[in-house]
Amino acid sequence: MPGLGTCQSLIWYAAYAFDCLPEEAQLSGLLAKSHMDEIGRFVARTATEVHGGMGYTDLMGLHFWFKRIGFDRAQLGTPEKLRALAADLQGLTNTSAIPRQTAAAR
Repeated sequence: MPGLGTCQSLIWYAAYAFDCLPEEAQLSGLLAKSHMDEIGRFVARTATEVHGGMGYTDLMGLHFWFKRIGFDRAQLGTPEKLRALAADLQGLTNTSAIPRQTAAAR
């Protein structure tokens, strides 16, 4: 899994797009947020596993990151939702191509 370097690059590009490329700002922000969410959860989970029982104590403070990540997902959207918004923004979704279930197939 890519690390924090990829996240930094995505955030820098989103900031650059916000300043210089307004037509790309929303898309780059959505993609940066969705990737940061996945990497942040991976890093927090891995850090907790590395520190063992200490990871959940107040001494390490990792539980605060889990709460923050959960709050961000609730307020800003899950990676799946953000990527769907990015696809809509680019016109890549085609709702007529989604197969519909019939009453007999349910």
